[in-house]
Amino acid sequence: MTDQTSAPTAPIENVGRGATFALLAIPAAIIVFAIIAGIFQIISGIVAVVVPYIASWLYTKGAGAPLSRAGWGPFIGITAVAILLGTFTGIVAATYASYLGNGGFFSAAFLRTLGNQFTTNIGDDVLPILIGLALGAVGIAGVLRGPRNRVTAPVANPYTPTAPDATAPATPIAPPAPPAANQPSPGVMLNGKPVDPKQK
Repeated sequence: MTDQTSAPTAPIENVGRGATFALLAIPAAIIVFAIIAGIFQIISGIVAVVVPYIASWLYTKGAGAPLSRAGWGPFIGITAVAILLGTFTGIVAATYASYLGNGGFFSAAFLRTLGNQFTTNIGDDVLPILIGLALGAVGIAGVLRGPRNRVTAPVANPYTPTAPDATAPATPIAPPAPPAANQPSPGVMLNGKPVDPKQK
């Protein structure tokens, strides 16, 4: 008779498919950075900490298994590209949101302003870029360390009977103690003294 209660095998990680799904984190990062920078007119590096978790979720959905060492290379590369392109998009969106000149996004005046932002005014962008890269690295490290920190104890099969330990000495079972003999009742107590029912 075969054991039908054996644990199911772990799913096999499809690294190529997981990496393909993780590529969707790049447009997601670009959109999120552009929206935040366009609304607040600042380059928000805080968004970068979310990108690795989006990429990890997408990778897991595509690979059919959680991220393991086999997928670390593609995951780190794709996430780094997503953070860099997102940060660049944030600079462009923040510059356009604060642009007060004539013409649209592709006008010569705006392109000149954008060029100045990456050359003359690059000092204004250094701190947000560094914050974004640092938080992105923290997010990547958090994703990579996450599964290793989860300690899962093996679960015993509840249907497998356990045999008693043959090496343990048998301890004799003591018989239960006999019930205590009936004690005479002191009768009715009044102020701490027994009252004799025969006395009136």
